[in-house]
Amino acid sequence: MEHGTMILEEMSQLILENMPKADYSSLFNDFVESEFFLIDGDSLFVTCVCEKSLKPGQSLHFFYLVERYLLDILNKGGQFAIVFFKDAEYTYFNVPELLTLRTALILHLQKNTTIDVWTKFTGCFSKDWNIFLGQSCPYFLIIADEGLNNKQTHLFNFIVIQSWAVKVNIVLFSGQTSDILRLYAYFMQSSYTEQMFFKR
Repeated sequence: MEHGTMILEEMSQLILENMPKADYSSLFNDFVESEFFLIDGDSLFVTCVCEKSLKPGQSLHFFYLVERYLLDILNKGGQFAIVFFKDAEYTYFNVPELLTLRTALILHLQKNTTIDVWTKFTGCFSKDWNIFLGQSCPYFLIIADEGLNNKQTHLFNFIVIQSWAVKVNIVLFSGQTSDILRLYAYFMQSSYTEQMFFKR
């Protein structure tokens, strides 16, 4: 148990050390527009659930916030897929209404949009996920740096570390701003240090 706690603390520390070094970049101008990338579905979910304009029970407004964000990216030329890991469900068991809303969001995106939404991967350490990353070569993954609880924050940290290990860069949800042409965000590049941390 102590060893597990130590690993979690080391992961958090590595990510925190990299945050001040992150480049605040224009995602679709500083990088090639045709680059395929991924959005962590639970990070998108949490970011919109925590939006200040959202009041409890406002499901329609929640879906509007999600769609507005995704449409903004599509209009700027973004080519992406959204992934919801099965393991992430466990972080909502104490808040069943959020688990229900998460399920509704997945179904909504699958049935009412043309966006690829993947729910088949168990977690970021699954063999299928690693094979997929090797085949699709996403340039970056957009993820939240903080969850609704410690368990979810640790889960996000695992995804960040595993992504770095396979040379996938990280873009944070927090701090994003947008204008007519550009989406600005904190970009954390996978480097040798991060790749070696995972192998260790």
